[in-house]
Amino acid sequence: MQKVIQNITSHKQVILSYLAIFIVLLFLIPFPQHGGYDRLCWITWANFIFGNGLENIYKFDVDYLPLYHYVLYFYGLIQGSSEKIVSNINQLKYVTLLFEVVSIYFVYLLILPKYKTQFTAFFATLFILLNISFLYDNFLYGQVDGIYTAMAFLSIFFAINKRVGLSLLFIVIAINFKLQAIVFLVLVGLILVPEIIKKFSFSNLISWILPSLIFQVLVILPFVVSGDFSTLVYVIKSSMGRYPKVSMGAYNIWYLIFDAPYEINDKQGVFGRSYHKYGLLLFFVTSGIALLPLIQNAFNAILRRKVKEVSVAYILLVATIIPFVFFFFNTQMHSRYVHSSVLMGGAYALYTKRVWSYVLLSVAYFFNIEGGIKMLKGDISEYKTLLFQPKFVVFVFLIALLRLFYELFYKKYLSSERN
Repeated sequence: MQKVIQNITSHKQVILSYLAIFIVLLFLIPFPQHGGYDRLCWITWANFIFGNGLENIYKFDVDYLPLYHYVLYFYGLIQGSSEKIVSNINQLKYVTLLFEVVSIYFVYLLILPKYKTQFTAFFATLFILLNISFLYDNFLYGQVDGIYTAMAFLSIFFAINKRVGLSLLFIVIAINFKLQAIVFLVLVGLILVPEIIKKFSFSNLISWILPSLIFQVLVILPFVVSGDFSTLVYVIKSSMGRYPKVSMGAYNIWYLIFDAPYEINDKQGVFGRSYHKYGLLLFFVTSGIALLPLIQNAFNAILRRKVKEVSVAYILLVATIIPFVFFFFNTQMHSRYVHSSVLMGGAYALYTKRVWSYVLLSVAYFFNIEGGIKMLKGDISEYKTLLFQPKFVVFVFLIALLRLFYELFYKKYLSSERN
């Protein structure tokens, strides 16, 4: 795998192919049929930054972490006027699409040893890139989840390849785009622990941590100078409780319990515990089960200096499960919060050539996000067909999740050699 990383020049034709697909998709991106709350936010925030400076954005009522405000800053700088910021707002999709194509290129690098030629691996990755469930979030909906997802995948990619500093840097970048990326932090840390133990020295520790630390300081520095650091901290702390509903559009486990979970405050509950706490408990238990082999491996590395090699397949499988159970069990979830599982699950499917869990996940995600947004339907009336009914979609999600856990326990992906 190190040879793959070191010889990127040998992938010129593949890179050009991805570039060509990126350009074609740019011309196919539709202009939104309606404004939408988030699109209005991009316009308002970009105009505020354009007129008042990036460093003052947290004086405005924003709820995003810093890095996307940098994207809006450069977007406004390129547009040059408030009028163009409004009229060209669709161009923000180009940024997210670029991150998504880059993430698919790294999927290609990861799966390449499993395929006979570069172009069979390249064509296999189109199974993800041209998947409507993967494209919908940005291409149709105009959301930016593809950015933090790409950065999280790069962090996992470099962790697999034992590049500690780069892995830490990319997970920090991911979290600075969206706080949801924090669900990958434990996974990345556990993958890296054996390598950190093996090569530990104070000079290595500094080389691993310093790039992430410098990056983080530079990102928050404008807001510290403007006196808004405390506001930024408040945005981070309040993000989990900003929309205290049992569901914000995610067709997850709560639709098996309530007919209209979007109408129920998640601070309510039973047996002295809120629905929010039950959701967190289920998430921590299921993600802990998925991470257990890595946790045991980390303890062995620390206490016994004896480590089993963790398979790439297992890592990709866990990377698929963790955001999935985050979406499926927690309250306050939007449909797009399972988006990162589509990329991770696609990489797992292509690496192992076990595709059914990925297909089920993709189908359920599409039914969920289109059932809520109705972008393809073209009107706001509810779908009547069974395929878009919440309880049916939850059932498909559940089958996909059970299949993933089945593969986790019965395929023996933790072994003495990488699979």
